[in-house]
Amino acid sequence: MARLLLLLTALAALSCVQALPVSTYSFRYNGGYPFCTSCSGPGEYACSSGDVGTFTPEFKFTDRGVSGYKLSAFQVTLVGNYACDMEPPTMVQLELNGFPLTARQYNSQGSECTCDSCDGSWIFDEKIPKNVRVPGYNIGGENNVSLTVIDSVACLSSFSLSLSYDIDDIPFQMTSAVQSQPTTSATYKICSATLGQFSHVTGGSYVVVTVEDPVPPGSKLLALSVSILGQYWCGSDNQTLSAEVNDVDIASRSWENPYYYGETCTTDGCDGTYWLEGNKIYQNGWPGYNYGTTNNFRLSANSELYINRFIAYFSYYP
Repeated sequence: MARLLLLLTALAALSCVQALPVSTYSFRYNGGYPFCTSCSGPGEYACSSGDVGTFTPEFKFTDRGVSGYKLSAFQVTLVGNYACDMEPPTMVQLELNGFPLTARQYNSQGSECTCDSCDGSWIFDEKIPKNVRVPGYNIGGENNVSLTVIDSVACLSSFSLSLSYDIDDIPFQMTSAVQSQPTTSATYKICSATLGQFSHVTGGSYVVVTVEDPVPPGSKLLALSVSILGQYWCGSDNQTLSAEVNDVDIASRSWENPYYYGETCTTDGCDGTYWLEGNKIYQNGWPGYNYGTTNNFRLSANSELYINRFIAYFSYYP
């Protein structure tokens, strides 16, 4: 009898747990050649070259989340053909309301975009740290998602975006600073359509990124997180990256190469976004932080990598 009561109590507790919401937004392409298919019906596709079908790089949608929640993860699913040009490999950038979320590289040979072919679904996703809000995203309001194909050509029949939410219990205001890396003389691309826009960090070395203070006057910075967009496994299958600002540690992270192709960096490629989530909250403000002027963020790596974009997330109060 006691066991039965415990079981009923556990089931009752589970029934009270509310599943966190997930919203999916689907978009379809059309206008392709009426005698060709690409994972769908005749003509139900468009190519990123812009001259076959109606390839829309940006879609508007009304978020179905509710007040009091924030984005916790997203998943992008492309359906179509991704390697119309064999060189360089297809790269895709994703932005929400102009804010860069991630970029990914397609490295399989694919079907070369022949008529009546299909490379299937290309899925990539990202988890958003619990203490970070996606800047500028409108919960319950109108938003724009943009998909940019770089270098090669992709012919798509559909594109879907699934958004997961979590309770927004962050007690701070939040802002961010996006810092693209300086353009070098290199003739290749890292996570971007711009030639040479990256910083090269050799193993055991670091790069310094100078950022203007975005914290409003009168507020105090209490916490920091950062994210980077780049290639991470140029010299090793294991990478350890640490971040600090003005010699005060933010976070450190170690991870292993999840891709078979990432051991040697390609001349036109991208491994996506990686987060360094800070877990320190300073009750009297971030030590050594310079308000109203610039601050130096330092990223140190144990193995060679390339960084295209650096983003700092500032939590402040009031």
